[in-house]
Amino acid sequence: MLLLLCAAPVKLAAQQVDFKVYFVKGQVKKINPPKTYTLKKGDALHESDWVSISAGAQLVLICKNYNSLKLFKADTVKLSTLAAQCARPSNSYTVAYLRYVWDELKDNDVDAQNYMHNVGAVVRGEPQLKLNFNPDTINYSVGPLNLSWEGKDQVTVKFYTAPHLGKVVGLYHFYGDHLPLDSLFAKLNGAGVYYWSMSNTNESNQPRYYLRIWPQQAYQAAISDMIGQSVATDKAETAYMTGFILEKAGFTAEAIKYYRMACDLDQNNKIYRTSLTRFL
Repeated sequence: MLLLLCAAPVKLAAQQVDFKVYFVKGQVKKINPPKTYTLKKGDALHESDWVSISAGAQLVLICKNYNSLKLFKADTVKLSTLAAQCARPSNSYTVAYLRYVWDELKDNDVDAQNYMHNVGAVVRGEPQLKLNFNPDTINYSVGPLNLSWEGKDQVTVKFYTAPHLGKVVGLYHFYGDHLPLDSLFAKLNGAGVYYWSMSNTNESNQPRYYLRIWPQQAYQAAISDMIGQSVATDKAETAYMTGFILEKAGFTAEAIKYYRMACDLDQNNKIYRTSLTRFL
């Protein structure tokens, strides 16, 4: 019995998944003799596995630390030789997306919004309304942007110049099931950093959110940087990943454009459609 107990951790370690297949184009095979089979999205791989990439083929793997590896040269490699590449620095937005994909490949019921936690808000309470997206951080320049919720409510929106206390530079009352944020932002005094809150009660202990209004040129440069962080695969998946990264970074108005692009490119994908319909 003792021998069996001692052997158990070794067996469990051998079962650990080191990589998952994110994207395959062309002929890519796992070749662990005597078994050989063609890889597909979602397949689990281990460092001890060998893969063969044919000429013109591509393979993108997600590492167990949610980094990514892209192989596009004809070669036969043992995956343990690539493990060090998984340790290279990576931005938090891409890591969050690949973690979501890793979990989604394992469990189709995961919600992308659970991976959208961002920073920048000065949270001093809990919002009473269930919102269509997390407004903790909003980076904005132009474009339609609606914050919505279920049912109709009377809400008060306040804009401030500081994260705590500070001067109120805008006070608005709305009744309905959405806020036209772009219209409210247009009332502010140009580019800069603001803080804002919304409430459907008279309580003062409400979340205060971070808002940065960007000059157009700087905004476009920041968007280009965000887009460059996507892992290029097929057009629909790349568009969706770009939308996810932009939303997590708080560039929500731009994220909507890429979610719509992903839906146009793959009209049958329910995940893409769900992400887009939150904003419609």
